Amino acid sequence: MDLKFNAMNIPPLRKSRFTEIFFRENALENSFKEWVFYKGMLFDDLNKWWGDQGRRDTPHEGVDFCFYKDGQGGVHRLNEDMKIPVMYDGVFAGIINDFLGKSVIIEHKLPDNDQIRWCTIYGHTNPVDGLHAGMVVREGDVIATVSGKARAGIIPHLHISTGWSSEVVQYAQLDWEIISARKILRLLDPLQLIDSVYLRKAGT
Repeated sequence: MDLKFNAMNIPPLRKSRFTEIFFRENALENSFKEWVFYKGMLFDDLNKWWGDQGRRDTPHEGVDFCFYKDGQGGVHRLNEDMKIPVMYDGVFAGIINDFLGKSVIIEHKLPDNDQIRWCTIYGHTNPVDGLHAGMVVREGDVIATVSGKARAGIIPHLHISTGWSSEVVQYAQLDWEIISARKILRLLDPLQLIDSVYLRKAGT
């Protein structure tokens, strides 16, 4: 199912080949069967999946990619320094800090619509050298690696958020508190954009 922006007369977006490209870039294309998500990892989840697994201050702004299953049923986690490809063609819009590294923001164009600003945000990363404002990126270009930082029992993982606005967005003024408030960006479930199978576990 393609993603449609809520109550907007916008053509559906095609699914990204993010998973296929991610595992190919990391030489693991024959080792992936499906993503594995635990309680707290998915969009709008209200609980943490780490530490005391208590309540979040705000609903989860995106999806945390950390575990995947291979064809033999083994479960693995993403390694530090794994390459992160961009999901769609776009323009580098900025970098903001997060508690496990940096978050890279890419702005994308919508088909036949210049009124909507739409972006993907890749969190807990180490951005590659050479990113600069206005830089054009293509689907599959590597923009960062998974950060090796860990904090309070949180193992390294990739967070992806996606959102849109009908107003011009000053990305330099964004931070995760503002993103979580959802007043500037209307957040959407990133899994609707990714052409991949996944398994949701009931608990951690």
